[in-house]
Amino acid sequence: MLQTRDERIWIGSWEDGLLLMHGDGRLEQVLNPALARVGQHIHTLYERADDCISIGCDDGVICFNPKTREWKRFFEDLQIPQNRQSDRFVYAITSDKEGGLWVGTFYGGAHYISPVGKRFEAFTIETGLRGNVISRFCEDKHGRIWIASDDGGLMCYDPKEHRFVDYPHQDVLARQNAHALCFSGDELWVGTYTNGVLVLNIETGSLRQYMQTQDPHSLDNPSCYALYTDISGGVWVGND
Repeated sequence: MLQTRDERIWIGSWEDGLLLMHGDGRLEQVLNPALARVGQHIHTLYERADDCISIGCDDGVICFNPKTREWKRFFEDLQIPQNRQSDRFVYAITSDKEGGLWVGTFYGGAHYISPVGKRFEAFTIETGLRGNVISRFCEDKHGRIWIASDDGGLMCYDPKEHRFVDYPHQDVLARQNAHALCFSGDELWVGTYTNGVLVLNIETGSLRQYMQTQDPHSLDNPSCYALYTDISGGVWVGND
């Protein structure tokens, strides 16, 4: 789900494409995959600076204009080849402070599109990634990009040094099946499959873990697929 700057709520579905939720709760289908032949199995929605919505799905990245209801394939528009079928399964999209776009794929690694000249760069296991199944991105206050993956755990990329860098407790976090990321202050929250939520303070290096226990105030499931920091700094955890 995505709430855009105009406060409208958009829903990406598995088989029914892109939906718009009206104030009365009515759902309107605005992108029908059966007719458009795109938008099947939507995994993520991201609002760009130009108010267009980037849709990550099994057809790559689709750019949808809410005003005109027109769409186009992002990679084809930039004339960037997608040679592997795995590059078309997009699970994560985010933008960094410089305006660059990060795209995470299922078995195709991560792609970066620079805001200057639309320069394209691919990150895979062959170029330094530890995993090719990318779940989420998160940028810290230093401009580093944290990357969660199913098959390589947590990774940290420093654009200033143009390389992946080590971080505290990497031996633990690199072994996780990581599905969700968010920051609350200096703390990076990492949602995992079966190992609960791990919280890394990127300044002090401390690490703590939240798990499902007999305590009624603990997690009600050991797997976390979504994290969100609200305006008060509270962190919401989405379980299976």
